[in-house]
Amino acid sequence: MNDDEDEEVMQGRESFSPDVLTQILLRLPARSVRRFRCVSKLFFSLTSDPSFVYSHALRNTNPLLLIQAQPLYDLTDSIVLYLFDAFSHGVDEIALSPTKTKSFPGNENPNLKLLASCNGFLCFRESAPNSNYYVTNPITKDWVFVPKSDNSEMGSLCGFYLHYPAGDYRLLLTIAGLGFEVCTVAIDSDSWRRIGWPDYNVPSCSIACPVLLHGCLHWMGSKYDAFTSSTTNGIVAFDTQLEEFRQISHPNSTRSINRNHLLEIEGSLGLCQVKEESVMEIW
Repeated sequence: MNDDEDEEVMQGRESFSPDVLTQILLRLPARSVRRFRCVSKLFFSLTSDPSFVYSHALRNTNPLLLIQAQPLYDLTDSIVLYLFDAFSHGVDEIALSPTKTKSFPGNENPNLKLLASCNGFLCFRESAPNSNYYVTNPITKDWVFVPKSDNSEMGSLCGFYLHYPAGDYRLLLTIAGLGFEVCTVAIDSDSWRRIGWPDYNVPSCSIACPVLLHGCLHWMGSKYDAFTSSTTNGIVAFDTQLEEFRQISHPNSTRSINRNHLLEIEGSLGLCQVKEESVMEIW
C-alpha cells in the first residue's frame, strides 16, 4: 500500500463518528478488540471506557469458561488464563504481567489467584493469608488495589457485581463474626459499608462462585441449629441494586450442601442434586 492509499484509509476511518466506531467495535470478538487498541489513540480511548467493557460483555452471549493455569516451576509474576468458548470450542490465551504494568500497586511477586469475574473485569487475591484484593481490566491492563477496611482482616470474597444505580463495581466480603461488607472498586477508594448478615452462611468464591441472574447473586447456603444438632440448606439471594439478602424456596432436601449445586438454565435458576447412586436431579 502506497502513501496515497494510506492517507485514504486514515481519512475514511476519521470520517466515522466515535459512536459509530464504538458500535463497530462492540460487534467484534475480544481478540480483535485487543488488536484494534493498538491502531490509534481514539480506538484505545473508546475500548478503555468502562461502559464499552460492560456493553461488549452483554453482547457476548456465548457461554465462556475462564481457567487460570498454575505453572509448577514458574517463579515470575506472569498470569496465564485460558478462555474456552462453549459454542465454537475455541480457546484464547490471555497473559497478564501485573508488576510490569505501571498501574499495578502490589508487590514484586504477588502470586495472584483468580477468584471472580464480572462483565470482563477480573478479581484476584494474593495467596498469602489475610492478603489484598485486586481488580483488573485484562484488555486495558489497568489494575485497581482494593484498600482494607477498618477490620483487621480482609475477609473472604463471596461476590463481585455491578451496582447499577451508582454505575460502579463492588466486592461483597464476609468477615468472620462480623457479617458482610461491601467495597466500591475504584481508584483511591476506601468506601466500605457493613450490610449485616443473612440467615444462612454462604460459601466464598474460592469454594463456589454465586450464580448471577436477574440482578441477584445466588448461593446454596447452610444454617446450623445447635439445639437440634442439624443443618438446614437453603438458597440465598443478594439483590445487587438494593444490596439486601433474602431467602428463596427450593425442593425439600436433607442432602449435604456439597451435593447441591446452583446453575443457570435458559435464563432461569436451577438446582442440581447429586444422589448417592450417581443420579442427578435437576430442579
